[in-house]
Amino acid sequence: MKYIILTFIVGLIVFVSVKGCFYPTSYRAFIPKSLDSEYKEFEKFSQQELGRVLYARPLTEIEKNNLNKDSFLRREKQYRIDNKDMFVGIEFVYLKGGMPRGGRTVYVYIKELGYYGGWNKWTFNLFILPNTTQRIYNSIKSVTINNSQIIQNKEIIGNLKNNKKSAYEIYDIVIESSLNKPSYLNHFEENYDYFEDL
Repeated sequence: MKYIILTFIVGLIVFVSVKGCFYPTSYRAFIPKSLDSEYKEFEKFSQQELGRVLYARPLTEIEKNNLNKDSFLRREKQYRIDNKDMFVGIEFVYLKGGMPRGGRTVYVYIKELGYYGGWNKWTFNLFILPNTTQRIYNSIKSVTINNSQIIQNKEIIGNLKNNKKSAYEIYDIVIESSLNKPSYLNHFEENYDYFEDL
């Protein structure tokens, strides 16, 4: 019997070390989303922000003539908003070719939004060092702009600026300004690559 208990404890330790475990860090963790007034406000906010176009470059006739089903590359970058318990995922759509590491950006839009639910994740780093810095977000359903919407855009809606700090500038294009840019996008704290639905 003691071997069964020992095996169970070791298995639990290994599982927690690999998968991690969640723990509450604020009162918000104990409020169901259906009763959380802040989360309801965030849902309303998300309805108007999801799919918002930040930049759109019309395709030239030559580019349109060369299109096929694999013409577009997509990459989502995830950010935490400074001083807000909010996450935003922005998708950059590139047209293949033209640049050494990829193509020209043709479309940028808000794909996903998330809200901090009061939980952190605790894990071991290589079974040695504990890591408790990851924050867990609730996701509002993401949207995906289809290729026909990209092809049909008629005018440039914003500007883009290359981040010169990276050798892979095609993957580090950041929003500089946009006629349609919401003010909260001025408050990106950092690239926030960890995101998980609760």
